[in-house]
Amino acid sequence: MNFIFYDTETTGLDWAFDQILQFAAIVTDDGFNPLEELDLRCRLQRHVLPSPEAMVVTGVGPATIQTAPHSFYEMVCLIRRFIERWTPAVLIGFNNVDFDEKMLRGAFLPNAQSGLRDQHKRQQSDGCAAVGACCR
Repeated sequence: MNFIFYDTETTGLDWAFDQILQFAAIVTDDGFNPLEELDLRCRLQRHVLPSPEAMVVTGVGPATIQTAPHSFYEMVCLIRRFIERWTPAVLIGFNNVDFDEKMLRGAFLPNAQSGLRDQHKRQQSDGCAAVGACCR
């Protein structure tokens, strides 16, 4: 079984109004040997206003946001492909269930990531709280 250790940097704390600006992950095997690393950054969506506190905490400033290589949609698609490529896996991180997982779910659903949207529907019916538990 693989492990995906991941973290996000965001524009704020509200999954419904803020967005992920950076997604970083390391995949390991069950012996914790690194298999792949991913570090993605995206540009700010037009309708999102970053929290000044979030910008200080994350260290992601205006210049970084404006010169990021991906649109938000492109980054979400790359994250989805990455997770799917390494499943089955256990997704792990600090405060993931309460924060990062909600931000990912908020990113996947409106961006028509149907496979993950369907997994989310199964999660709700199964009572499962984490996206990682339903990735196969």
